[in-house]
Amino acid sequence: MDEIVKSSILVELKDNLDITWDDESTNRKLEKHIIRSEAYLQELSGTSLDFVMNIRARDLLLERCRYLYNNVADEFEPNFETELGRFILNEAVRKASESNETTS
Repeated sequence: MDEIVKSSILVELKDNLDITWDDESTNRKLEKHIIRSEAYLQELSGTSLDFVMNIRARDLLLERCRYLYNNVADEFEPNFETELGRFILNEAVRKASESNETTS
């Protein structure tokens, strides 16, 4: 993820978490949450995700960051089981569709 995208996600995450202050320690912690959540979702879906264009991926990224921030990451998968299942299926279909287009 490039720095511009990470910066816009950081701003959106801080807004979602109602973080109105701007200090280096908090920003660094949130940036780590973003990186970890990005890797988690990419691994889960088995695809390279565009967190700008893929709104579902971005929403899941922000939600997982929220869970990490509140130290309840272990509750993310059970609480988002339906959304994650739908997300994985959609990404698999998209990947298969792209694969078929390149071989045709």
